Amino acid sequence: MRDYSRLLRIKTLTGGRMSFRPPPRQGATFGPDVCPGSWLNQSEATLDELLGQIPACSTKGPRFTGSNSSVRGPASIEHWSSRGAEAKTSRIVGNTRQTKVIGAAYSHTAAAMLPTESVLEADCAVLLDWAAGVTRLRTQPMRLRYRDTAVRHTTPDFGCDLHGAPYLIEVKPLSKARQINPDQLLAITMAAVGAGARYAMLTERAIRRQPRLANIQRMRRYGGFPVTAEDIQCVLRAVPEAPSVIKITELERRLGKRWTRLRSTALALIYWHWLLVDWHVPLGPESILQRRQGLSL
Repeated sequence: MRDYSRLLRIKTLTGGRMSFRPPPRQGATFGPDVCPGSWLNQSEATLDELLGQIPACSTKGPRFTGSNSSVRGPASIEHWSSRGAEAKTSRIVGNTRQTKVIGAAYSHTAAAMLPTESVLEADCAVLLDWAAGVTRLRTQPMRLRYRDTAVRHTTPDFGCDLHGAPYLIEVKPLSKARQINPDQLLAITMAAVGAGARYAMLTERAIRRQPRLANIQRMRRYGGFPVTAEDIQCVLRAVPEAPSVIKITELERRLGKRWTRLRSTALALIYWHWLLVDWHVPLGPESILQRRQGLSL
């Protein structure tokens, strides 16, 4: 067992100015009071995995135009009802010192512009908006009150519903995330739990994972492309349902002269995960496609 007597002596000699924490509890499974680095790695890896999962039921899909159709996703296609609340934040975004880049990113999920305070936050907004499991998305969702050495407040950068579970997400550069005090991290996490949400942190390791982010930024323009039910049916019928696969070049061959008109519809279905691809390799004509299971034609 580690000897803490030397630390206690130093604390006495320095007049109690040294912060002292007891050894971690035996069998503790919660990360921050054991090692902030391991908690960050596990939290980021878990959240990154959840963002890439395709839920069995989803309320996200392309924007329909024209007549209604029998084409349905695994669930009804609709945005979060309280769209107007998405653009509101719990505090004023930005600061007076102008040390942060202040901008906004459009969210198809929220159907609103999301204000951001840095380029990294803007990239995170793009990632969260793309994720099939994110059904609600908002920046600066709420103010958390916590206590470590004193009563403090913090505002997470994003709030979202991920696979039905509410998450509060903090975006930080990796260099700053590794310097967070474990006691402070534990206090913030418990404050989020008290608010009925899970707390997680994302750094550039997960947000800017390539070529995934480049693929998303390239394809997100098609997320708002208006599609008709007839065009969707034409594209989906040309693609076999998983686990069967075809290449995009083969889809172009099957559609023939209609490809010129249906190309944007096909790309919109790829962005909305109705047509599944591997986002971790560069997308191109040779990319493998398969139709998502559960789509009724």
